[in-house]
Amino acid sequence: MELCHQEMAIEQVHCDGPDWGMLAFEVLDVVKKVLERNGSRSWPVMKAARLVNRHWSRWATESVTTIRPTGSPPGLQTLSKFKRVSEVNFKRCFLFVDDQLHAFAGLKLLRHVILEGRNVTDRGLRWLSSLGALTALSLSRCKLITDVGLDHVGKLTDLKVLELARCPFVTGAGLGHLGRLTKLAYLDVGVCDGIDDDGLRHLTCVVNEKVATGWGGAGRGDLMTLATLDLPATGHFANHFLSHVSQLAALASADLPWCDQGVAGALGCAGNFVGLLALNLERCAEITDAGLEHIGKLWSLAQLDLQGCLSITDRGLSHVGNLVSLTYLNLSDCEHVTNEGLRNIGPLAKLEYLALCRCDRVTDEGLRHLERFEALKCLHVFGCRGISREAKERFEVQGTPCCKR
Repeated sequence: MELCHQEMAIEQVHCDGPDWGMLAFEVLDVVKKVLERNGSRSWPVMKAARLVNRHWSRWATESVTTIRPTGSPPGLQTLSKFKRVSEVNFKRCFLFVDDQLHAFAGLKLLRHVILEGRNVTDRGLRWLSSLGALTALSLSRCKLITDVGLDHVGKLTDLKVLELARCPFVTGAGLGHLGRLTKLAYLDVGVCDGIDDDGLRHLTCVVNEKVATGWGGAGRGDLMTLATLDLPATGHFANHFLSHVSQLAALASADLPWCDQGVAGALGCAGNFVGLLALNLERCAEITDAGLEHIGKLWSLAQLDLQGCLSITDRGLSHVGNLVSLTYLNLSDCEHVTNEGLRNIGPLAKLEYLALCRCDRVTDEGLRHLERFEALKCLHVFGCRGISREAKERFEVQGTPCCKR
């Protein structure tokens, strides 16, 4: 109610005066307190607030923490006014010129920079290297940066999040420059065609003036805090992935879709990932039951995606049944999975999500094995021609929806 009275009083005074600049400071202070109380919801007002008078201009300018320019990027003179800016997002700045990144030098509190899809070059990244407080940097789809640019990125020693997806000229050698990022927790190099299987060794090998030529005896790297690793979705990748990154002790999530050649043999190192929580092996056609035996030793695993792994059978799912912490399991398009396989995953008492889409060998009998899953919240059975409508309806009556895809 008090807020309503204040707003009414403000409206009344505004009608009496020719403009906002004529308002008494007491009234402006009431508006200021209301805006501050609303937090981020007040940001559209800030631009107008800076035009009221010098008192408000200084307050509004110092309150800006995020800049999202459109059209042309702001220049050095403009950015230098906003001392408290912690995030700059250039995602919609279509006229971006990376030479203007030198304007960032004065933003000592800058923590997050988004340059996704912009024409950033190695020269532009040099300006960013002076931002010692930066913790998150998105360079996804920046198709002009090369390994030289990553040398500048490697100087941002407080960086925790780095996105390099779809950067075609970034190679495995460039990953060597990231060894100095001792606080890095998330790295996305998805669809970076220049990174091959051998390039992964640079994530865990110390690289100085020259590129290491082998894995054995090269020593441990500094990326021991890396928790999430998203990798290229290409079939020629990851022949030795697990052996290369098995020394990343903090790794909690690995995204490795479409990996065909040799990955099954590399799974022998899977037991080293004692803290791994999520593993995506979607469409890895060479993953076999023998590979699942190694995965079955990842006791901490909570999410496992095996969609389209055409070589796994019911026997392999008996190893998956050992993952008692599993809450998410995707077996869609696994054509050899049958009712017996669903019986083999019976010990997964914590399972909340199960996908069996287009598993034609699963029938109504298979769904009966799932009735023991008290934690199950969603079951995907779209395209399962062996499951009748009556079985789906019976399952839904028991409290678990057969979700549609």
